[in-house]
Amino acid sequence: MLGHPESLSHEPWPTYDPTLADDDIREFIVQVNGKLRGRIQAPSTLAADELVRLAAQEPDVRSRLTGKAVLKEIVVPGRLVNFVLAP
Repeated sequence: MLGHPESLSHEPWPTYDPTLADDDIREFIVQVNGKLRGRIQAPSTLAADELVRLAAQEPDVRSRLTGKAVLKEIVVPGRLVNFVLAP
């Protein structure tokens, strides 16, 4: 009881505002052939093609893409960008 008139088991659950939990800016992982090569900050609503363009400008990623053929660009919304290079 600890000085409260009612038990805590009878109190309502706390509420939250889901709009406050949503981030406007997210951190995206940038991979080349599945290996972490960088991280970028970008708006969470950014289109996939813009996200790929921004990820390709990351210095370590750009150096690894130079002179290589990109077979596939994989974008997982809200999480990562992966460049698959030709062997």
